[in-house]
Amino acid sequence: MPPVPNARRFRVRDQALALWLFGIALLGILRFLMRAFRDGASVDGIAWAYLAGGLLVAACGARAWRRHPSPPVR
Repeated sequence: MPPVPNARRFRVRDQALALWLFGIALLGILRFLMRAFRDGASVDGIAWAYLAGGLLVAACGARAWRRHPSPPVR
């Protein structure tokens, strides 16, 4: 079956920055969860900063993903 003309192939090297940013965002969100539930359910300002930073970095990763799409399949 011939490939679809507008199909795009995912290549890790094309999305390396976006994947790196998603990984850093995931670590920030996990750090928020660890800090928030460490002593019960009390959330301090530092934990909220981790969450805000994680979400901001995830948004940057999504923007990087959209800016550099994978090349079309030949």
